[in-house]
Amino acid sequence: MPYSYVNAVAPAQAGAQWFTRVRFEIPMLKFIKKSLREHLVLTVVIGVLAPFTTISAVSLFFASEREIVYELNEIFSQCGLSKIPGKDCTALYELIIGNTGVQEETVRLVWPFDLSPWERGQKVLNIAADQPRAHDPQIICQTSGAQGECVMDNFAPGALVIMKFSCLACSGHDAGTMEGKPVVVETTASVAHGDPRVNTLFRRMQNFLNLFL
Repeated sequence: MPYSYVNAVAPAQAGAQWFTRVRFEIPMLKFIKKSLREHLVLTVVIGVLAPFTTISAVSLFFASEREIVYELNEIFSQCGLSKIPGKDCTALYELIIGNTGVQEETVRLVWPFDLSPWERGQKVLNIAADQPRAHDPQIICQTSGAQGECVMDNFAPGALVIMKFSCLACSGHDAGTMEGKPVVVETTASVAHGDPRVNTLFRRMQNFLNLFL
């Protein structure tokens, strides 16, 4: 078989490509190993510091600040669902209120309208799972023709109260009052608007980052 120039060059090209690939892969392997070592060290450091960081963040968050955080959300509201004249609206609202500070003796919620058309349900939870409340607040609600109110006594730190207000057959006026005339929170502590759980999460993240800044 006659000698082919292509057959002579092909092995040389393959060898050159293999050498180039090896030269490229060796630095890549070194880089990957270095990255893994760095991330391993970082993971170990975070694992060791995480419990102390959580304790520090919790203590900073619940230390001495007096703050009540609340939020009113419309879950559902629609008219025309009922055939009852003048009461063809259905609405569902959720009020979330939490104590992100120290013990509060009294927190009063005041609605500037009559709450009698609304059915109320409530439950008490913890704002954070690792910060259990010492006890549930005592909640007493009443309403008159002019306004409705709920009084919460002994509002413990970390306590979260979720109230649901539902009106299955109410007028358009009643359905609109819940959002049109928002609740007023009366307390000697500072009052902030928002979900207490979200506020707690961001506060802890900020405290965590402050440890490294």
